[in-house]
Amino acid sequence: MGLLAVHFLKNYYKVKQVDIVEPDIYRHKDALSFGVTNIFKPSEFIGNIYDFGIECSARNKAFGVLQKVIKHKGEICILSDGNKEEFILMPLTLHKRYF
Repeated sequence: MGLLAVHFLKNYYKVKQVDIVEPDIYRHKDALSFGVTNIFKPSEFIGNIYDFGIECSARNKAFGVLQKVIKHKGEICILSDGNKEEFILMPLTLHKRYF
């Protein structure tokens, strides 16, 4: 789901920079071939740096990282089906917009 999202962002919406969080190093090469700009580990983020983010993993831990890195009044889109884990909205991010 994540690589498909990257493909559409880069090729149809002409987004210049697409950064991802991918803990599995074996998936980095594929992500780069789809046009990802930067690949980060979950622990490398400091917070509040992105205007928009997409959750594709269906993992609450990844959703938590995404909530931390989105700016005030930023937006999150959830593309994963959520059948793996329940997503928990962090109290400090309740003021952000979610779709």
